[in-house]
Amino acid sequence: MKKSVRFGFSLIEIMVVMSVIVFLAVFAVPKIIANVAPARANGTHSDALVAALKETQECLRICMLYYKAKDTAPQSDFDRWTKAINRAREVTQKSICANNKRLIRDAIDQWALEKEKDGDQDVAGQEEAIAKYLEGMVMPVCQTSNTAYSIKGTVASPVVKCAAEGVTGHNVD
Repeated sequence: MKKSVRFGFSLIEIMVVMSVIVFLAVFAVPKIIANVAPARANGTHSDALVAALKETQECLRICMLYYKAKDTAPQSDFDRWTKAINRAREVTQKSICANNKRLIRDAIDQWALEKEKDGDQDVAGQEEAIAKYLEGMVMPVCQTSNTAYSIKGTVASPVVKCAAEGVTGHNVD
């Protein structure tokens, strides 16, 4: 007797995936739009991205709990979803951190240009002066460690670091 080999996805599997996508679209997209619009006005894009990611994670968590209660998806799917959510969070935080560092380096350049500083001028301890050249006049905070960035080095080669740079996968530059 020959074994039948199954290729592709069953209709049930496709319906489960489609229901998750529809659920996310119905609940997460309006919340993402509601969070991003005020953030653009305030200049806090990174906070809006983190808030949107948290809303999406919460929607996915609710979907996972629903399907787990109905026993319609195997445990391996939930493990994959959890890994995907965690990976998305790490990538987003790393991207936000890299962007914040770029903004701080640009602010150092603007500060040095306006104050007529030489390239070998030390920038350590100038956080308040440099913050005036950032949106909102506030130094950004790393989303992973929830701490301010440290600024060292010179105007020509500033070194901007966050406390989370020792964390695996968060080395950015």
